[in-house]
Amino acid sequence: MDCKKDVDILKLVLSILLLCTSLQIQGKEAMSQEKVSKESDLKAAIFMESMPTGFVVPPAETQQDSLILEQINKVGWYNLHIGQEDNQAAFSFSIGHFQQHNHPELILVGLPAEVANQLLNIAVVKIVGAKERLEPYKKYDDFTEGLAVAFIPVELDFYRNYLGYANWYYGDLPKPYPVLQMVWPDREGYFPWDAEFDTSFKQAQPLLGFGPNKP
Repeated sequence: MDCKKDVDILKLVLSILLLCTSLQIQGKEAMSQEKVSKESDLKAAIFMESMPTGFVVPPAETQQDSLILEQINKVGWYNLHIGQEDNQAAFSFSIGHFQQHNHPELILVGLPAEVANQLLNIAVVKIVGAKERLEPYKKYDDFTEGLAVAFIPVELDFYRNYLGYANWYYGDLPKPYPVLQMVWPDREGYFPWDAEFDTSFKQAQPLLGFGPNKP
């Protein structure tokens, strides 16, 4: 009888231990999910959501400054191309969309100036003409004939090396302005986050943020 009681007690203890372990695992998973959620909320809180009133445009100090300010004042945006330097691919970005339309600025990496400018201008038609808000992680199959694109949010770490003039222009803001990278696919239509993506294109188009498959 005593042996049977000992076995029953042992079974009870094991059941309690298993239950405690299960609760601990569930608790850790819940904490992990909560942490990811908080990190996402924090990341979103870093950037401006809309243009505040009282924004002060910086004064022009160079001829290039004057050209940018004049163009933004005239048409509402300016596209700037920076050629390839050393190991950094060429890139083009917009200035003015956030101020004029509460829309994130756009940047393209790894394309010639003429092609990049054309794509940025197509985006203008959607943003300004169609009042469309380009969405991150969405694939736009019909963006332009024969080419699909997608957009990802640009991480703040890349602002300094890629968005110098935009940083200058928005220097009066209390928090950073948002930027989306327009990402183009490889020859087969795959994007950098697709398993089938041609990795030889990675160096040509560095990603300035996370793709849809990463948190």
